Amino acid sequence: MGVMLESNLVAGAQKLTSRETLVYGQSITDPCMGWDETLPLLRELATAVRASRRRAAAQSSPE
Repeated sequence: MGVMLESNLVAGAQKLTSRETLVYGQSITDPCMGWDETLPLLRELATAVRASRRRAAAQSSPE
């Protein structure tokens, strides 16, 4: 199983028109999640992975 997140500092995407109008931290290619959305998602994923590993360890330990 794998996970791919497209994230940047600022959510969304912008057109590359001129360097002067670019928003620092916002993608110029694909729309991305912003950091404010990414951080809680990564924390939730880490919690789920830890819980899954605990369950797997408990099932594989001899009784």
